[in-house]
Amino acid sequence: MSSRFKNSAVNCRTYPGADIGSDHNPVIMQMKVKLKIPHSKQTTTVKNCTKLLQLPEEAEKYAVLVKNKFECLYVEEADATRDIDQQWDCLKEAIEKTNEEFLPRVNREAKQEWITENILDMLKERKRLKGSDAYKH
Repeated sequence: MSSRFKNSAVNCRTYPGADIGSDHNPVIMQMKVKLKIPHSKQTTTVKNCTKLLQLPEEAEKYAVLVKNKFECLYVEEADATRDIDQQWDCLKEAIEKTNEEFLPRVNREAKQEWITENILDMLKERKRLKGSDAYKH
């Protein structure tokens, strides 16, 4: 049994003396196996630069924009009675729209290369030295 399924064994018994015409003992085991659900690809979220909000003037402009959007959305759907979920959806939509308009998106910067030319030169030098007699002694 592979190590992956060792924890799933519930009951395991051997039956020696069974008349099967062999010197082996039959083993009967009960297992409970949970199959994995394949996960779908996760969607990437759009990231906005929130450093702009650290400036007091910009933070105030942002707050005014969110408030105005929230009031507009709230007035548009004012004819129906509102529960807390509808209010939350309205506020969330106002914040998302304001983020798209006001905050710039964060551009992903390329990461530093893992292996540089300097490291490759050092590897070649090491390989060259490993073959020499001075390295072996």
